[in-house]
Amino acid sequence: GTIVLDYYDGSESEIASMTKFEGTYRANQGIDYAYNNEEFDVLAIFSGEVVDVKDDPLFGHSCTIQSGDLKITYQSLKDVRFKVKDQVKQGDAISLASVNIYNKDLGNHVHIVTSLNDRLIDPEEIYGKSLAELK
Repeated sequence: GTIVLDYYDGSESEIASMTKFEGTYRANQGIDYAYNNEEFDVLAIFSGEVVDVKDDPLFGHSCTIQSGDLKITYQSLKDVRFKVKDQVKQGDAISLASVNIYNKDLGNHVHIVTSLNDRLIDPEEIYGKSLAELK
């Protein structure tokens, strides 16, 4: 997949990382990935415990997995194959990427939001790192 909407870090050069919804621009608090507008498997980035599962009218199905102080929320899912308190292993298929109302122009995609110690961070900061390196 490719990044179709990047994390907005607040710099002026990142205006393209904003979403217009109902006439208001909002900063993208995660990263959105798509693959030729096709559904694709969404895999767990880290092992952890499912702490939240929702079906939101704007963002679609979502699943939050906590790994130590790191929480990763996957949104715009077709469904969720796990329930709260389930243990998920890195690489497990959580769902298929799907569509949502909030970013309908992106078609099939997954929106990933990461927080460390309850502070939003760019999801790209966690790739290729261990949990110990993220502290």
